[in-house]
Amino acid sequence: MNIKQFALNMFPYWFLGIFIILTVLQTKERKLLKIDKNQVFKWFKFLLLVTIIRIILCKIYSPSYILNSIKKIADLPWEVGLTVFWEDAVHGLPLLIFQKLIKNIKYNNILYKIALILVMIEFGLGHLYQGFFSAFLLSFYVPFSIKIAKKHGFGTVMLCHMLFDIFSLLFVKYLVTYY
Repeated sequence: MNIKQFALNMFPYWFLGIFIILTVLQTKERKLLKIDKNQVFKWFKFLLLVTIIRIILCKIYSPSYILNSIKKIADLPWEVGLTVFWEDAVHGLPLLIFQKLIKNIKYNNILYKIALILVMIEFGLGHLYQGFFSAFLLSFYVPFSIKIAKKHGFGTVMLCHMLFDIFSLLFVKYLVTYY
């Protein structure tokens, strides 16, 4: 798959994410999209360390047992990592805004938890191509990203998410190419 094919498939989702981001920027809640440059830099350094450890482990232990399971991922262009911002914009950001909107409503905690569980299920279903267990684990990214965003902003979360996916895609390409 090339980036053009991928872009054509994903365009509606990117458009929705961009629409949500632009809408939030027009409100008093625009501070939710702040970017903490120090946190992004710390995350970048952490990802470099993780990548070095992954490479060292691959030199020590043969990764041949996982090569078949990652070939689908290796077919994705690395630029795909630049596009995952929409997942945070469409899943976590609206939930955080929803939580703020219902804070004075009776049973707000129950309403929020129902919405959170539904979004987690939907997010996990979108990752079933990675396997059921991975999709289940990835569904917990939604509450995690909201927790981090409350502290550092969804701009920070989106940038760090993109960095993680770029590092991961490049590492998978390395594995497939050299092993």
